[in-house]
Amino acid sequence: MDLLLDNTRVPQEREGDLTAQMSANLIGVQRIREAYARYGDVLIDCMSELVTYSERRVRAVVATLPDGEYSYTDYVDGCGDKYPDPLPIKVKVTVAGDDLTFDFTGTAAQIKAPINVPYPCTKAAVFFSVKALMGDDIPANEGINRAIKIIAPTGCIVNPTEPSPIGAQIDCQQRIPDAIFGALAPVFPDTATTAGNGACTTTILAGDGAIGTDSVFIFHEVIAGGGGASRKFDGLSGVQVNMTNTSNMPIEATEMEFTKILARKYELKADTGGAGEMRGGLGIERELEILQDDVLYTGLGDRHKFHPWGLMGGREGGAGAFYRVSVKDGSVTRMGHKTTSLPLRKGDVIRVVTPGAGGYGDPKKRPAEKVLKDVIEGKVSVQAAREQYGVAIVSDGIHYQIDEQATASLR
Repeated sequence: MDLLLDNTRVPQEREGDLTAQMSANLIGVQRIREAYARYGDVLIDCMSELVTYSERRVRAVVATLPDGEYSYTDYVDGCGDKYPDPLPIKVKVTVAGDDLTFDFTGTAAQIKAPINVPYPCTKAAVFFSVKALMGDDIPANEGINRAIKIIAPTGCIVNPTEPSPIGAQIDCQQRIPDAIFGALAPVFPDTATTAGNGACTTTILAGDGAIGTDSVFIFHEVIAGGGGASRKFDGLSGVQVNMTNTSNMPIEATEMEFTKILARKYELKADTGGAGEMRGGLGIERELEILQDDVLYTGLGDRHKFHPWGLMGGREGGAGAFYRVSVKDGSVTRMGHKTTSLPLRKGDVIRVVTPGAGGYGDPKKRPAEKVLKDVIEGKVSVQAAREQYGVAIVSDGIHYQIDEQATASLR
């Protein structure tokens, strides 16, 4: 433990994390031993049957699908200045009886930047996609893996060779479910969702300043975005999607622990949810002011170039963006989706806009009353209501209402 902690900048914080993880595992071992002492080999038989049951459930769903090949290509924005071009994540899903194959041939080659996705993480992303589409009540275990086959050519970005860098692979991994959902949307009309924010939008601020016995502070936050819409539901706003599940960091908690950071804004970003009969979820806009000199900023994100896509006529959601507002002259500079170790001065502001999500279905089929509610709640602007949904909203500065005659002509 000392060796690990001595190689971190914030050993007190990491000691708490590692101790919690070890303690949880030890409790897990204890509970398994207690269960086996009570039930003996019946416990092992039940575990084995549960795995087999999950495989049967997946194969039963696959057997109902039309045999054929279903393909989709989505894109990672790239990776900083070294890799500015888009990186395709291509999948061909083949259904043959109750067999299901995911083939990533044609996906971008591995790169010399830390977004390569190790094969076990690719397996996890496919696993997630299958469970999300085929039944949330299917037990999550190895049986799902038994029911599928994955082809990921060695040396591609979702099956890199050693020693490829992988430290920031999550944004690339997020694109795997997006591509699978895009491919299988035609045969899963009730469970497929539009593309969500599809990123792990990360803000890291580091500088001098003791927290406990640590001599520096490292503020690391993952900011949520829009969730995809579906055939029957609007997308959720300000949520993590796919494999990410980090918590929401309240402003009060942030400022209590990190006294050199002031949160100036934390809100849902209007018009970032893609228009549709079912609207995509909204992204977030968050501003953090730096209260001391010599702080370094790192921002990691994606879908800054490629917007989250919609389905069945739904429009794309808003893209993400990183900005720096200079204390010196108030100028606003847009930064890249991979920005590392940018020096900040006291008074500088970091503005993070996370991607929204795509809409589902024709926006002009969304009931005008729902559009009015979106406008009142600040989720959709009056202009977007008119231009994207065909709903004319009028206001006296306080109250909003639908202009029925104008709406009829727009629709």
